Amino acid sequence: MVIARLVGRVEAEYVDECCSKVSKATEGAKYLLMDLANLDFISSNGLRGILKIQLELKEKGSEMILVRPNSNVRQIFDAASIGEKFMISSSLESALKLCGEGK
Repeated sequence: MVIARLVGRVEAEYVDECCSKVSKATEGAKYLLMDLANLDFISSNGLRGILKIQLELKEKGSEMILVRPNSNVRQIFDAASIGEKFMISSSLESALKLCGEGK
């Protein structure tokens, strides 16, 4: 399992680098928990990047869980009509339980 934390703003110019780092970090991992608690903004390119990561993981038999998106970020996902495409957890503890790691 890998926990990735996105912080601040995910703008278009950082998406490729971010996706590359996450892809490398998740090699062989069954789960990616993407902690969005400290993410203030994500661009449309950032949304596409997260969708790309999710697709890559699913092709490998792995899962991604978005963890603790704040209301602003959640609204961005919902406005783009993609919020329902993701497993979303309101806490790290509940995400760990979904992975079979929590108590």
